[in-house]
Amino acid sequence: MILNTKLLQRAATTFWRSIGCPRSGVVNDNRLQWKYRYKLAIKQAEKNADQIFNEELFEYFNAKDDSDTAFWHAYRKKYCSSSLKTTSTLNGKQGDANVCNEFTEQFYSVFQTNGVNSDCVYEADFSKMDFASEETNYTRIDIDLCRQCIGKMKLNKGPGFDDVATEHLLYGGDELCVHLCLLFNTML
Repeated sequence: MILNTKLLQRAATTFWRSIGCPRSGVVNDNRLQWKYRYKLAIKQAEKNADQIFNEELFEYFNAKDDSDTAFWHAYRKKYCSSSLKTTSTLNGKQGDANVCNEFTEQFYSVFQTNGVNSDCVYEADFSKMDFASEETNYTRIDIDLCRQCIGKMKLNKGPGFDDVATEHLLYGGDELCVHLCLLFNTML
């Protein structure tokens, strides 16, 4: 399969070059369409590989065998280099199972799902913040700076995992710049 794909790619490239590397017309449209399909297939394969790994890790975690070795083996294989070892003691707890439980408790305490009143809580927290205070020691981000930064970004690049490309930001308009400025100033 890989050999056939490479042969097809080589033949297509040879054909495209033999007709003068056109940048418009039917041949170029087909070339761009296949290039887009190829990039999409690569992105989908990466996404599928990550999803399969996450599902395996979830299954290992839910198996709850006594040693939890399958979970940690899969975790280390994906995220740790061979020279790094995960900690055996965390917050005074020792052993893989106890360290795993410490991680679980930490993430349960940090993560809260949105409920019916979540927006009201966030709005109340946001209204308590004093953005007009003179005590700020950072440069505020204004719309001009936001536009300038977006204008410097390179175009025709593939989007990241969030599926936001530079073109989305560039053609998003002034409303998007306003929201980005509010977001960045709030984070600062």
